[in-house]
Amino acid sequence: MAFSFANAGMGGSPAVNVQAGPALEDIQTELLPTSWPSDQLPPPTSSLMSIASQRGLVAASGPDAVVVATTESVRKAFEGPNSGDGNLKPFQPQLKLPMPMRVSQLAFSADESYLVLSAETGGGLAVYDVQALLQGSTQSSFELSTNGQALRALTPNPTPEKGELLALVTTDGNLMIANLKERNFVAGPNGQVLKTGVSCVSWSPRGKQLVAGLGDGTAYQMTPEGDGKAEIPRPPDVDRADHVSSITWLETLVFLVVHTPSSYDNSQAPNSTFHLITRQLPSSFTFQKVSDPAGPFGLNRSPPHHFLLRLKDFPPNLQDVILVASTASTDIGLFTRSKVPLTSDKPADRTTGVFTMTEMSDDSRRAQLPMTAGLTDTSPIGFALDLSSKEKVAKPIPADEMDESPTPLPALMVLNNEGVLASWWVIYSESIRQGTIYPGLVIAGGTAQPTQAPPAAIQAPTSAFGAPTRLPSGDLEIECHLGLLEGQLAQMQHLVKPVVSLSPLQSLVHRLQQKVHQLNPLGLLRSLQRVALLPPLERLPVQLEAYLVRNLLRTLLARRVLVP
Repeated sequence: MAFSFANAGMGGSPAVNVQAGPALEDIQTELLPTSWPSDQLPPPTSSLMSIASQRGLVAASGPDAVVVATTESVRKAFEGPNSGDGNLKPFQPQLKLPMPMRVSQLAFSADESYLVLSAETGGGLAVYDVQALLQGSTQSSFELSTNGQALRALTPNPTPEKGELLALVTTDGNLMIANLKERNFVAGPNGQVLKTGVSCVSWSPRGKQLVAGLGDGTAYQMTPEGDGKAEIPRPPDVDRADHVSSITWLETLVFLVVHTPSSYDNSQAPNSTFHLITRQLPSSFTFQKVSDPAGPFGLNRSPPHHFLLRLKDFPPNLQDVILVASTASTDIGLFTRSKVPLTSDKPADRTTGVFTMTEMSDDSRRAQLPMTAGLTDTSPIGFALDLSSKEKVAKPIPADEMDESPTPLPALMVLNNEGVLASWWVIYSESIRQGTIYPGLVIAGGTAQPTQAPPAAIQAPTSAFGAPTRLPSGDLEIECHLGLLEGQLAQMQHLVKPVVSLSPLQSLVHRLQQKVHQLNPLGLLRSLQRVALLPPLERLPVQLEAYLVRNLLRTLLARRVLVP
């Protein structure tokens, strides 16, 4: 089975286990007219992009304006000429709404009737009628007060039938439900505040109930009217000081929960822990830990907040794909659940019908956020799936003779703090070869909610990701790559003297050569591939040394290849 990302408007992947295609050019477009100031970034829990796939619209917020554009125009921009600034494509949105304040939350309702904004200071909801926006209106239809409290979360009900309902969590931990049709908040037993001490929230797949992650590390299952249904305890290996930073209700009795320390060193983003929690009625729970697929090795927007998206029932064999991004990481991670094994080097019963962390066999070709012009990391402020595409993708599997995909494909769109929008096609080779279509695409009639599947187990991988295959001649290949890298460093040192010293990296290479037989071949080769992602030598900035050393060390430490 092959599963990968490909840049929107370009090709995909060959089909050998779990992997990506040949090196592709990064393609981005500048969606926001103004970048977020680097010294005043949005709060980590901000969500500033949303896609209405049925209408084919994308909305996003910068520090001074909200833009609305058609997804078709965005896709066309990816295929257009460069702006002269690297691979950045020029783009002009169809609508711009000037904002007198900074927005911290933005979301379309599930029925795509409303676009809802919330201010970073003072909170509240500004509700725009989408049809009126399409006719040129720039005024909100109505507003609702949140008593001066900004929002940590704004989560629409996932079903169009209940599209008027949105769950919101204030910065002081109050959970409320807005009913946009009635233009008020749902009243529970204790008024508009249905639960206190809340840090995040998720609707059930059918939108009938909610699960609230709490500041004490537990979770609370409830109805939209505030009636409690179950209390979910904190996993036994989670510190009492950790809060639930993200949560997703996967199935009737299955939840994916992320815990993050509430107290941490401001100089470094803390590590988060992931658990799959399965409830056995009436009140027993199984906790299964899995590694963070997007570890905190990027821009330090702390505490890290994880965006979680889901592609469910992707034929022929994928039962689930969960895409993960973190505000403290440049990586996009994956969990998958498949009816057939995704790897041949693990027993089938350990990788079939269970959630496993999944990675590309070539780590340098996974989906990653673009860096700044100064070679510093960026952070996601928006993370959404575009299911509106009607076009087929050219050469989806370059190793095959297929000229285009038999059907349109889902696309992942990620907006970073510089206002740059990156997009990737989600390539599932078995689906392409068998001519199946992802049922959630608009062209496939994808508005119905999937049926509930039986509770799933999760396979905690023995290595950092899933069950990757080791290279057959690992040590020899490492020595070869280290020799090539050493020669490249010597050449680069000659070209950049005396501006930059590469001696720390050269020393690291020598250390690795001495320890080569103790290393993980696949992990090290991935690290060397990252080093190869350098700008042209004639444009090397003075930060080159820091860039090289930081990224190589960061990758080695993250993969536990190098022990500090």
